[in-house]
Amino acid sequence: ADELSGRLYREYGLTILGLMSEKFDVDCDHWHKEVHGNLDYEKLLPKNPALKDLLDSLAMPKYIFTNADRVHANVCLEHIGIKECFEDIISFDCIVDWAKGQGGDVSKKVFCKPERESFEFALKRAGGAEAATTMFLDDSAANIKGAKAVGLQTVFVGNSEPCEGADHAIENFLHLKDAAPYLWT
Repeated sequence: ADELSGRLYREYGLTILGLMSEKFDVDCDHWHKEVHGNLDYEKLLPKNPALKDLLDSLAMPKYIFTNADRVHANVCLEHIGIKECFEDIISFDCIVDWAKGQGGDVSKKVFCKPERESFEFALKRAGGAEAATTMFLDDSAANIKGAKAVGLQTVFVGNSEPCEGADHAIENFLHLKDAAPYLWT
């Protein structure tokens, strides 16, 4: 199972997407409960008042765009103390629900970061945001490269060395103001 999971993650970017694409019968809600159900959120995600202050100081709409499900994203944001800083959560299950609404074979319509369709979907979901005026922050080099291919401004988080496609690179989110001070003007 670990070997299959690893292969699907490498090939599809998400194990669950790989399972769906390879025609496994997957209940997304059950999958996410199994994957995230035993996480110790209190220990893993302490409150971060400095991050909340930084986000509150940005006078622009902010969205979470995640390959995780909405429930997990909500729990994470609540524990960190920043949920109210965001307009919406654009999550894997949002994309699955959209694909189901399109009819036909859902596995051929579901996508995730770093695929181009996922960024296009996220921009539409974010009120029709324009790629060139939208800033995307992520800790995955593949996602940064995918975002840049769509025309987004990009910040690679977790490393001060830029990856391919990164306009900026920062050790953590709290350094955003140093890397992109123009966001506050």
